[in-house]
Amino acid sequence: MHAGYDPSAADARATGRAILLSHDTVPSARIAALAHWCGFDLVTHRTDGLVHAECAPGELLGMDTGVGSLPVDGTITLAVRPLAPPPGSLVRWYVLRCGAGRGELAGPTEGTSVVLRGKAAGRVVVVAELRLADLTVSATREIVVHPVTVADNTAIGADGTLDPAPPAPMPPGEGLHPAFLVRHDDPAHTEYGTDAENRRMRREVAEHLDGLIALVPPETTGKLVVRRDLSATAGQLAKEARELRLSHPGLPLGTLGALAHRAGFSYVRVAGGVVTVAQEHQDPVRVTAPGLFRDVLPIGTTVPLTVTPSPAEIGAAGALGWSTGDGAAALLTTAPGTMSVRGEHGGPAWVQASYRMGDRSGAYQFTVRLRPELAGHTLPPATRSLIIHLLDDLRPLGVEVVTRHLPGGNP
Repeated sequence: MHAGYDPSAADARATGRAILLSHDTVPSARIAALAHWCGFDLVTHRTDGLVHAECAPGELLGMDTGVGSLPVDGTITLAVRPLAPPPGSLVRWYVLRCGAGRGELAGPTEGTSVVLRGKAAGRVVVVAELRLADLTVSATREIVVHPVTVADNTAIGADGTLDPAPPAPMPPGEGLHPAFLVRHDDPAHTEYGTDAENRRMRREVAEHLDGLIALVPPETTGKLVVRRDLSATAGQLAKEARELRLSHPGLPLGTLGALAHRAGFSYVRVAGGVVTVAQEHQDPVRVTAPGLFRDVLPIGTTVPLTVTPSPAEIGAAGALGWSTGDGAAALLTTAPGTMSVRGEHGGPAWVQASYRMGDRSGAYQFTVRLRPELAGHTLPPATRSLIIHLLDDLRPLGVEVVTRHLPGGNP
């Protein structure tokens, strides 16, 4: 680093927001790219070979919040940074309500640190304001207050609201295909009963269930009991595998409900000797690119994409399709059954994977199959491959040919 804070500089170094960089062995063009990659708001490759990396103006006052959460009736110490404000300055603290959450300052409301006490579950906003003559700067942070227990016959929403409405069921005809359910498997901490359907649930429910298991104190005896309502009179959320009924022999129901709320379930209700948890609908298909750093794809670089659930998990129930937009990236097949993305030029880009369920053809699609009198016939692999290649060469641009009904090989 050649230069940092310089009060006499004519650029952002005068306020400590910029630095000048170079490297003994790495070209400055590469240093500039890496600086942009790491999040600097403005990067300039100067004519003298140095790299100017600059951050946008931010908070002049910082705030340490520890873990950023506290229980109802618990406390947390908050402090400003720097810990020694300029002489003659005054720091005042304020607590703002944000929905159902409530908190209050326990003790003095002025000084470099204060104690916040949680009063009701939800989010609260804490503001520290430093005043020095005509100058006023502030720092704002959001703190989460979580319940210690949930009373019997009481429900709590993800934002701390008491007795909210349960999550809405999916519209008629838009229920999730069973192929998207996952099998939760943690027998060391969980007891599922004898019905295997108790293990099958939506992916987002399973992830929050894992979070709940992690929150159970390790010294707690017994296992978490997980059940789904599989009766004929089950509600729509239970039929969609978005609702579970929980209990634990080592925990009071109110404590278990509070832990389920902390785990992130959209809806938690303690009643009838169980804790009922439910989750808002979320997109069941996810795309990740494990080779990316901070979701940045260098120009000219190709990385493989992973879709969850995989085509092998969905099987013949649906067909996978890919799309991208904004022009900064391109999709390409780098191996059989493998989709990758390549950076084309600078800028934002998106990649989407989707499954079309069932045998019906979608828009800009047609299906190729054998004639009915050839039912039971299997095409030789070479013949099937030739048909597929001919169809791929002759199909109109933008039209997909569905060939999974041609016997003798993979789609």
